[in-house]
Order: sequence, then structure tokens, then C-alpha cells
Amino acid sequence: MKSLNNKLQWFPILTGILIILGFVFGFYNIYNSIFSESFTSMGRARLFSLLVFSGGYILQFLFLITLNKGVDKKNLKLNILTALAVGLLVFILPSKHEQGYDIFIHSFMALISMGILLSLNLKESLSPRINEQTIFIWVLILAYLFIVNQVSFILWILFLPIGFLSILNLYTNWDRHIVVRVILYAMFLALIIGVYFIHFHFSDLGFIFNKASSLTIIDSLAIGMFMGYIIPYFAFLSRLWPFPGKHQTWKSHREELKDTTKDFARYFDPNKNFPLKNTIIGLFIIIFLYINYIFRFISEAYLITLVLVLVRVLDVVVEKYS
Repeated sequence: MKSLNNKLQWFPILTGILIILGFVFGFYNIYNSIFSESFTSMGRARLFSLLVFSGGYILQFLFLITLNKGVDKKNLKLNILTALAVGLLVFILPSKHEQGYDIFIHSFMALISMGILLSLNLKESLSPRINEQTIFIWVLILAYLFIVNQVSFILWILFLPIGFLSILNLYTNWDRHIVVRVILYAMFLALIIGVYFIHFHFSDLGFIFNKASSLTIIDSLAIGMFMGYIIPYFAFLSRLWPFPGKHQTWKSHREELKDTTKDFARYFDPNKNFPLKNTIIGLFIIIFLYINYIFRFISEAYLITLVLVLVRVLDVVVEKYS
């Protein structure tokens, strides 16, 4: 135990050295790129978009950590240093079949790696706690966005069972069973990802993949913050992947899945609100969304936030008069 503690004492120092090397290497590549003859104005625009995107991504994670009172402050520094170390390795080291060094691809993959690792290390504090009402409201929001954006019939087929289960769960006690709570929690993560991806276009990341960037500063910042927000949900959902990793045995993977299902079951509160209360709130939200669909007085960018605020207000009002 003592030898392990002695090794851990060296970890921040080694990470610090790696961070310094990473920054030196990064600035060297950026400097070479900017002042090379082949680096055009399009390349400079791409680089600027990358820097602003990275700032938005990091800013979103800082918000998630600092605004979350449940974050374990004791191991926070170690988790951040670990994520930085892994991200810098991804940033510096070329892949096996890579020809030449692409600073845009490496920077993007480094950010994603850091985000996933940090999310998994802080999952206990970053994972949202939900109940049957939470899923029901997000189902209504996603249904509205599907209608407004006229999504394909295939997406509706995938969505309808989720919507049906969420409504049915308002009036049953299915979520007493661990398996049902795990399924409902996974559905919630998928709903959040679905809602945010409706607003997102992969073409916005064109500056990463050798395409001209026409994004404004605000656009680049917003896309970075979007990625920072959505990565934890992907990380949490990926823990339900049924197959073991490359260097993982089936036995250890089964244990990991067992732990994940227990965690997801804990994050879902099976204590029911009154079904009538949820029905009234749901009807109000449906009427509100229908009126907005007809008159379009609120844009999609602000609608989600407003609906969530409205739910909290209705919760208090219905509770008071019921």
C-alpha cells in the first residue's frame, strides 16, 4: 500500500511533464501550420474554428463540474490530470496507419477521449437522477421536434415504442423491477441524445475534416459546448455495450455490465408521482407545444429550456391545488 502511495505521488509530476510537452508540441505544430507556405487562409479559418470549438467544449465541462455540487472534490484533481494525460497522448502520438500528422483530427480525438474518460470517472456525480415524469416530458419534447423537423418514418418507428413505454409507466409500477429501471434510464439517455442531435449537423464539423469553415465565433463556441454536453450521455450509454473490449475478458465485462445495471437502477427513482398530476402536466405541455407549433412564437433553441421551467412551475401549482 505504501509503495502504491509513493507511485501515486509521482503521478501529478509525470502528468505535469506530459502537459508541458503536449503544449510545446501543440504550439510547435500550430506555428508550423500557420507559417507554412501551404497553409492558406482557409486553413487559418479552420484553425480558428478549432480553437473556439475547443474553448466551448472545455467550458461546458467546467460548467458541468463546477455547477454540480455532488462532484467528488477529493479525487477531482486526479481525475482531471488523468484525463489530460490521456488526451495529450492522443494529441501527440500518431495512429498506427497514419500518414503525416493532422493537428485537426488529433485535437478533436484528444478532446473526445478526455471527455469520455472524465465522464466515466465522475459518473456517480454527473449522471442525472430521474423519475417517470422526466422521461415523459422528454418524450413530448422529442415528439414535437420530430413533427417540426419532419423526420423520417424510420425514426418514428424507433421512437414510438419509447413513447408508449414512458406513458404506460406513468400508470403502472413496472419500474419496481431493476431491469425495467435500467431500460427506462437507457431510454432517457437515448432521448437526450436524440433531442440534441436534431439541432446538430455533422457538416458543422467540416473544419475538422479538411473542409472550409464558414462558422462564426458563436457557432463554433455553441458546437463545442454541445459536444461537451452530449459526450457524458454517450459515455454513460456506452457502458451497456454487450461485447467486451479488445483487452477485456467476458468475465470482467459481465461484472462491469452488472455494476452498470445496478448504477442505472439507482439513478431512476421508482417512487411515483400521482398519475393524475403527471397527466395534467402532460396535457398542459401538449397544449403549449401545439400553440407554439401553430404560431411559432418561440424558437427551438429556447423551447426546451422554457418547457423544463414550465414543468417545474406546473409541478408546484398542481401539487398545491390537488
